[in-house]
Amino acid sequence: MSRFAIVAVALTASLSAPAAAWSSTQSAKTPSHPASRGGKTSATTSKRGTKPPETPAPADASAAPPPAAAPAPSVVPPPVTPAPVVPPPDSMTGTWLLVLAGVVAVAGALQWWGLRRMGRAVEAGLERTRDAADAAAASAAAAAKALAASERAYLVTRGWTLRPPSSGDTPEVEFVVENVGRTPARKTMVRGHVEVRDTPLPPAPKWRAVEASGGTLTIPPGGRPSSTLAADAPITREEIERLRSGAAYLSIWGRVDYEDVLGAAQSVSFAWRYDMASGSLTYDPASDAYHEAT
Repeated sequence: MSRFAIVAVALTASLSAPAAAWSSTQSAKTPSHPASRGGKTSATTSKRGTKPPETPAPADASAAPPPAAAPAPSVVPPPVTPAPVVPPPDSMTGTWLLVLAGVVAVAGALQWWGLRRMGRAVEAGLERTRDAADAAAASAAAAAKALAASERAYLVTRGWTLRPPSSGDTPEVEFVVENVGRTPARKTMVRGHVEVRDTPLPPAPKWRAVEASGGTLTIPPGGRPSSTLAADAPITREEIERLRSGAAYLSIWGRVDYEDVLGAAQSVSFAWRYDMASGSLTYDPASDAYHEAT
């Protein structure tokens, strides 16, 4: 039996004892009525409606006690985490912290200095590498140019001959274009003039315009094809007289254009004078522009 049931039974028993005692006292004080007077008394009692008091039944100790009230749920408060206890700063700890901070600062400064020095060394190395690469490229270009120069085609003009002109003839000069190089000369083309002049050639030559088709002749190394250069019109009697008197001269000038095996444009120019009195061709020193070779 639970504690609440035992308490309820004891309380009931304590209440029942006074009630029983009170009931016994009341029974003793009530007088007994004779039988002869019973009719009147009964009538009077009936008339007044008096009812004798009822004696309460004693409490049964074996009766089930009233149900006990359910206990209220207990509320458990959340655990409280105590605040960390910060010890008071120690003078020695502060000193060591300052020393550690100084060491870290010095280490950082040394690292920065080392990185800066390394960066300068890397920059210097890159500069030297660029210089070496430029020098190597220049050397390679020079070597390639030297190789091309030693192996390319070179044309020269030789064997100039001119038949003495007469009145009404078209002056023509014959010569040989020779390849003295080691590779073929391609797209070879000759352009020039044969004309009667009484003044020197201009300093800057005005070459004939190149034909749209260009040259088609290829001269192999050692090749010596013949070429002919003619005047644009027949020579007149007046021009013959001026040539014979030395008042004028017959000028032959022009240029030979070609390409080497690398596709680079090359040329060789020429300028000659024909002397009617001696019947010979001589070098015309009018300008170096008429005697260039590339």
